[in-house]
Amino acid sequence: ADILKLNFRPSQYSQALLIPPITLMLQLIETSMTTINNILTTLNSLNLKIDPILLLEQYVPYINWKQLIQKSEKYNLENSIDSEIGAAIGAEANTNMGM
Repeated sequence: ADILKLNFRPSQYSQALLIPPITLMLQLIETSMTTINNILTTLNSLNLKIDPILLLEQYVPYINWKQLIQKSEKYNLENSIDSEIGAAIGAEANTNMGM
């Protein structure tokens, strides 16, 4: 606008955003997590205990870690319940076959 001596700025009326491809975002997350793992390994070898979730939240902000942890705990609970039910059904079937 300045070079062409326009009386207006096009940026006042439109905006262009560049969104990186998903593969680049995934590579960035993977690299960040690998780096954090290396940092945690080094700190643990020095007997410095650090909360890994804190590091992940700070350095990989693209992931909602609280939500991921909640869903992970729910998934693990459901799997353990399914396993216990399956084991109970299997034990009952074996008991009935022995009669």
